[in-house]
Amino acid sequence: MLTTRQDSESLRAGPVTRLDDVYGQIDSGFAAALEELAYLDSIVCGGVSPTYDLAFCAQVVQHSMCTSGLRTHLVEGYGPPAVYGERLVDPNQPTVLIYGRGTCDNKRRHLAQLWALRATLAAHGELPVNVKVLFMGEVVLGSPHLDLVRHHQDLLTADLAITSDGYGCGSGTPQLVLGALDSPFAAILAGAVQQATGVESFVAPSLGSSLPNYVFTDILGIPSVLVPYANADQNNHAAKENFELSRFKDGMRICATILDHVGRAGIPSD
Repeated sequence: MLTTRQDSESLRAGPVTRLDDVYGQIDSGFAAALEELAYLDSIVCGGVSPTYDLAFCAQVVQHSMCTSGLRTHLVEGYGPPAVYGERLVDPNQPTVLIYGRGTCDNKRRHLAQLWALRATLAAHGELPVNVKVLFMGEVVLGSPHLDLVRHHQDLLTADLAITSDGYGCGSGTPQLVLGALDSPFAAILAGAVQQATGVESFVAPSLGSSLPNYVFTDILGIPSVLVPYANADQNNHAAKENFELSRFKDGMRICATILDHVGRAGIPSD
């Protein structure tokens, strides 16, 4: 059984027209997005005063989330503050939890997701799904305060978790990494990435370390996916760390398209 929104024809105006409007907003706002990214990247986190730096960065990210149409608050008491935001549009629609960690390699990716929300709201006035966002800033320290997830399970209840740590294959093919061998959203997500990029994605059932995946699958019981927002040769935390600007825009398109496709499909049955 699929549960879908019934009360808004504007959200079902057709996949091409609807997303073309969103893509147009992404294109027109890209210069402003680059300016915001440059400012966010100028904030040094983990330097001489890492606790202060992370707290200040959290405030900046919270402001960015507010600008993206989310109700936000800081989650404190677990080391440096995490930032939570939400926009709940319809209890019968799927809820997507967007997770971003790190204040170095991940700034570009989580900002791409926020700009996807802004573009969708600018084009259509509302989001096609409920959205919850959690950004944390301790990836380079091993994320020692992930207990906050366990202590806020009710707040973080969702149908799908999107993690912004993903990247493409070395061949340039977008890569979706599922958090489990059989995700009910796999086909929906693959179709969304293909529409956003024009390239059929490679879908891996699972890959890499257990973090942050176990947080979603074991603690929250949510299907999760790593979405390809970055280039394969990004060299995170290395001297030649890099991020292709075209991937920044692709990340916005991918996130917006995923939200659209998930909203159209509803919640897959078990």
